[in-house]
Amino acid sequence: FKLKKSWVWEYFKDQGKTALCQVPGCKKQINRPNNGTSAMKSHFQSQHNITETLKSILNPNDPS
Repeated sequence: FKLKKSWVWEYFKDQGKTALCQVPGCKKQINRPNNGTSAMKSHFQSQHNITETLKSILNPNDPS
């Protein structure tokens, strides 16, 4: 079991080689070659206009 450190895991459900977006109304399944989070971050930026910086601004008390 590997600890998930990336902020995007707040919004995705791990399904092994894929991850399911948990944003209401989305439910997009993202392929995770090499088990990375880059594709998930890209999906967030392109589809939901959310980046790690924006997330920090919107949730300033969130430690992640």
